[in-house]
Amino acid sequence: IANLMIINEAFICPTLITYQLKTKVRDTAIVNNNYSKYISSSLKSEWQSAWEKRLTRHTNLADWEELNKTFQSQMQLINHLNKKGVTILAGSDFAGMPYVYPGISLHQELKLLVEAGLSNYEAIKTATINPAIFMARQNLYGSVSVGKFADLLVLEKNPLENIENLKTIQVVISKGKLFKIQE
Repeated sequence: IANLMIINEAFICPTLITYQLKTKVRDTAIVNNNYSKYISSSLKSEWQSAWEKRLTRHTNLADWEELNKTFQSQMQLINHLNKKGVTILAGSDFAGMPYVYPGISLHQELKLLVEAGLSNYEAIKTATINPAIFMARQNLYGSVSVGKFADLLVLEKNPLENIENLKTIQVVISKGKLFKIQE
């Protein structure tokens, strides 16, 4: 499959975070109170209802181990595809899966990509230049150079050393405006 994907210039957006969350169906700590305050009450209610249905379904099927196996196989697949040279895109499926929080879920997805076997640099590319290439807009987006549009994060620590350092945001530059992160 990897060779066919490369020949056909196909990309993959694995959304590993959704597979990981499915393994945590029984985990009551799935709700992230730090981020829940940014989610509308109607979406919170929808998430809770969907999660309860998922929990009931998996309790009836008793397929907890299968969920874990599926997640692990997805991690192995992404490692394999990456080693073969398939272009990977970062995504988190915010609207498609309960408790995938916008913003932080991208950080979680990048961390999972690293855990799957991508280097920190390769994981960062899945959220920067690779999407621009996918949209055939790499001449305008995806990297920092003269003549390109760019929103930037100024970080305290180097994410090439540790992917978690992407969370050490000091300044956001968006559409030419500077936003300092307040502690």
